Formats: sequence, C-alpha cells, structure tokens
Amino acid sequence: MEMRLTLLAGLVVCAAACAQEELVLHHADFACRIGQKVFVEVGQEHTGRTLTATLAGPGGFSRQVCRKEGNISAEEVFTLVQRDLKAGDYTLTVRLTDGTRVLKEAVRKWTKPTDGIPEVGIDEHNAICLKGKPFFPVSAWGLSASDIPVWAERRYCNTLTHVAFGAEKCDIAHMTAYLDAAHRGGLKFIGPLRGNYWPHDGWRKNVKKEELGSYDPSRDDPAAEDPVWGKEGPNDEYYRFRRMDLAKMAGFIEAAKNHPALLMWSWWDEPDLGGRNTYITAREVRRWTDLCHEKDGIHPHIINLSGYLFTSAASREGPRQLGKSYCYLFDDRKWPPMGAATPFERKTLVADVLSFDYYPYEYRLKQGYEFITLEDYAAAVDNLREWNKNLVPTFAAIETCDIRANPTDRPPTPAITPRQLRNLCWISLVHGVKGVIWFHYFEPTPPENYVEMRRFVEDTTTLADAILGAEFPGRVTVLCPSEKFRVDTLAREHDGAVYLFAVYVRKGRDFADNLSDPPQTVTFTVTGLPADARVEVYGEGRTLQAKHGVFSDAFSPMDVHIYRVRR
Repeated sequence: MEMRLTLLAGLVVCAAACAQEELVLHHADFACRIGQKVFVEVGQEHTGRTLTATLAGPGGFSRQVCRKEGNISAEEVFTLVQRDLKAGDYTLTVRLTDGTRVLKEAVRKWTKPTDGIPEVGIDEHNAICLKGKPFFPVSAWGLSASDIPVWAERRYCNTLTHVAFGAEKCDIAHMTAYLDAAHRGGLKFIGPLRGNYWPHDGWRKNVKKEELGSYDPSRDDPAAEDPVWGKEGPNDEYYRFRRMDLAKMAGFIEAAKNHPALLMWSWWDEPDLGGRNTYITAREVRRWTDLCHEKDGIHPHIINLSGYLFTSAASREGPRQLGKSYCYLFDDRKWPPMGAATPFERKTLVADVLSFDYYPYEYRLKQGYEFITLEDYAAAVDNLREWNKNLVPTFAAIETCDIRANPTDRPPTPAITPRQLRNLCWISLVHGVKGVIWFHYFEPTPPENYVEMRRFVEDTTTLADAILGAEFPGRVTVLCPSEKFRVDTLAREHDGAVYLFAVYVRKGRDFADNLSDPPQTVTFTVTGLPADARVEVYGEGRTLQAKHGVFSDAFSPMDVHIYRVRR
C-alpha cells in the first residue's frame, strides 16, 4: 500500500494515499500529556462495522486502546493513556473496518521524551499534574521578587506567572533568579512571559525607531505567511513586531527546562491586542508551542487571551471572530479581523493550555461593555473551552482589587469584595477552568480579600482530586425559585463519593448590587444516589438529607456550597 507522510502543526499525519478515506481525529498534542480523550469523526453512523485503535511503540510494544463493534456513532471517543509509556517513538493507528477491509484510517506518530510519568503533564481530564497527581494552579500575576516570600508563607498562591510584572527587562539570568526564588518558596512558575527574545534584541513587542539597533525591518520577507512587523499608520513612531526570534527563545528553554520550579512556558500576554495590522497571530503563537515541544516536550505552553473575545453578545461579533481565529474549531477559516494574516490549513490547537482575562467588576460600567454580566462571564468561560472542543485545559485570570481607582475611559467601580471574589472563582471552576491567575494590579488588594485568596488555595488543594477528576456519570437538575439568580453546578466522582459544587449566579446587569436579598431554597435532584443519603456540606460543619436523590439548601446572594455524598 502506498503511504504518505504530512507534517501538520507539530504532528506527523500518515494516511493511505488512495486505498481508503482518512478518519478525522480530534485530540491535543501528544507532547506534555499523560493521557487524553481522542475524538474520532467517523462521518456517519455505521452498523456492522468495527472501530479499533492500536498503539505501537519501542521494543515491540503494542496495545489495543479501543475496540467497538456493531453500532458506530458519527463521533466516537476513547481515552489514550500515556502516563506509563517508556521513552521512544509511538504510532497510534485508528481504523474503521467491515471485517475484511479497512474503510477509513488515521495514523498519528510522536516521540515521548521520558520514561513513565514526567514531572509535569496533562491528564485525560485536562488536569495539570505534578508527577501524575492532579494539581490546581492558583497563580499570582507578575509578583515582585520581594513579595514572593510573604505570598508563599501565607499561601495566597501556589504558582507564579510572569517574571515580575513591573520589571523593565528580563534576560535568562533574571528568569533563572526568579525561578530560584519561586523554588525557595515552594511555588511553581509559569513564564517568563516577557524577555529579550524579539528580533531587535529588545524585551518588548513595541520599539521606537531609534531603538531598533542593527535590526532592519526592510529585510523581512514580504511573502511571509504572516507579517513580521506592522505599523498602525505612516507616522507611527513605533515598530510593532509580530514574530519572535525562536533561536533566542530556545536559549530560555534550554536554561530552565530542568528547573524544579518550572510548571509551564508563557511568552507573551494577550497577543490579540493591537489591531489587525499589529496583533500577534495564531500561527505565530503556534510557532512558540512547536518550539516548546521540540526543545522540551514536558512542560506545556500556555497563552492568555483577552476574555471579552469570548462573550456571547451578538454586538461583539468582530472581537468574537478574532477570538475564534485562536480556537481549534474555527482557526482554519479566514476571519475579517485577521487582516493580512493567514489561517491554519487544518484545525489546530495554538497552545497546550488556554487562558483568558475577563474582569466583570472592573469593566461593568464601561461604555460599549454593556454585555458584561456574570451570566456572560460564565458563558465566556464555556466558549473558551468549547471553541477548543475541550481538548486542552483552560484557565481564568481573576481580579482581586480595584484595577484602576480613577480610570479615564470608564466610571470608577469599587474593589471586588471577598464574597464576590469567592463567587467569581467558583463560577470559573464550575464552568471548567483547571487553574486561576490572580490579577492583583494596579490598586492594592483589600486585606480581607487575601483571606479569601488563601481559602481558595486551601480548598482547591484539599479537593484537587475531586475537582480535577472524572465526570459524574449521572444527571443533576436544579430547581431555583427566583428569577434573579440561578445556581450552576459541577458534579465529579472520586473515591466512592459524589461531589457537587454549586454556585450562585446573579442574573442581569445589577450583579454587583442588591446583594442583601433574603436566602432562597434551591432543590437539587441527583441520579444514582442511595435512597436515603447523608449529604455533607464541605467546610460548613453541617449535613443535609437526600431522599431518592433529592435535597434542598438555602442560597444567599453570591453563595458557594460544596456537597459530598458517599455512595
């Protein structure tokens, strides 16, 4: 049989040249994973067919990871376990057969760099794992080096993101020193996020003409798939670079990839900003991911996007289209906001982990942002995950303070309160995020909010196995008596118990006000529970009783309740 090999987005795709059709597979990159769900797009339902998936590896290794006979759905899914694999080259072959002939086939090849479970990996539930154990990162954005010991001792976070937000420059030595400080505090690190890996030897995307040094933009290839640099207008005093120097980035990777504090790579924040002529394209972000996989292959690459791109508001269709240009289900299309940039040839994940920043309390009164509600925030969290087919983990940046006390482009708003902060964190978690990032700039974080931040770290650490574990196979329904709010839930199953995370979501534009409403009784129906079950309310020292899977509890504005039921 004649075969062809095609390199696509860091993966080698091998398909029969003419003998049969290629099955369409949807999956994350194999690098940085210890397990994942693989979705098989069969095309239509089949009867009397067999779907198989076989993994072959070094030393004659062979394992059947999926076999289904009879009725084959239009889309099937199986779990690929990678945590126990030895280092070496692997081939995954997925076939649809009729008993005698291969009707459709897809082949994926990759190389595993280490034996067994790596220091960092992403599992089949999209949980970040440390040596195979689920870990919920709660990260501080750009914490100054002098504050690291205090935050570490008081457990306001367990991870750091960005080498000191206020730092003027970051070279390899600066990054290494920050990693060392994180390690001394028992913290993990995501970064560097800002460094001197731009073509002009600078540390930033925007550079004045007189700062270009020896770099000559006229040497750039005008036929490049995506522009290397851009300007907003003919009189713009800045050059805005759109592509990084990969050789310089590789130096950062080689210097830090074995550091015990390293959790993930991050090279730039909000690449979507800057306008269609100067923003950093999805293809460029993917170049960074490919380099991380090539030079490391263990630590994931995370990219943070502007969260307002993921609103469900029809009035924001332009920004939504730009957001889709970074998302797996849509990034093979040309969207108007992309300007001269080109889409991917095939659906492609731009990074191993996707994050966004959407600050509902700070921007709720800004003109043009009337779409902001807690309901829209929750929908945006869902969109980031769903637009990427839930193939990779998602994070959310959370405001801990009044970002600007006297903004010039919007009315001032007060700092988020502890109850609002806790509520926002758990809305994010219930809607599927696998980590959060504290954005504690630019005004001081109120002292009472630090208490809530520590509480969130403690809760997500204690409950990490449940939060990040397997989905509960049953069904949960919620009966809410008020039109002013709803209660959203996340159900997980772990160690013989069902965990139900329930969070109050205020409806409408007044979500920051009218929080003195009296408690309302909310009723939950959970299938698969014992006829008479004891419901523990985590952290509250009380219990409820479930009869045939039904129980009720009181919810005040912004409440969060966590229920555990032994089965």
